Amino acid sequence: MPPRYTAYLDPAKRRCGIAIFYGQRLEWAGTVACGYEHLPHAVVAQIDTVCGRNGAIIVAEAPQHYKGDREKHGDLDSLNSLLRAIEKIKDTKIRRVSPNRWKGGVSKAATGRRILETLKPSERAQISDTSSDTYDAIGLGLVESGRCGRGVTRRYVVEEA
Repeated sequence: MPPRYTAYLDPAKRRCGIAIFYGQRLEWAGTVACGYEHLPHAVVAQIDTVCGRNGAIIVAEAPQHYKGDREKHGDLDSLNSLLRAIEKIKDTKIRRVSPNRWKGGVSKAATGRRILETLKPSERAQISDTSSDTYDAIGLGLVESGRCGRGVTRRYVVEEA
């Protein structure tokens, strides 16, 4: 089966990290930020800009509430609503992945460093910002595409095109 586009999302309340891969190769990554009511359309517009109207498979980090957290995550409902709105606009189902499945207990700093070490220079040039949302979306893409193991541990390197 030929490679296809996959959009990996790291949703937040007023922004969403997006990493778009073609097969295992990063094509574009950045964070879309705007008011909550416009965010689903902004995310879909960015995916369509990179992938075309044919679309992409969409995979998102699933919002989680962890046992032992002293505060309840009041934004969980809004994050899930964001993903449902994107599903409705794109008329597709988003595959949700828990942070533990792709990241494990690795710190944000270590995750960011491992991502940069894994990407080719031409892929690093496709990153439009350095927000943690963008890096989390890239890390999710690297692990879920099979290019890296859990915790963004390197498996192999994609050859430069």
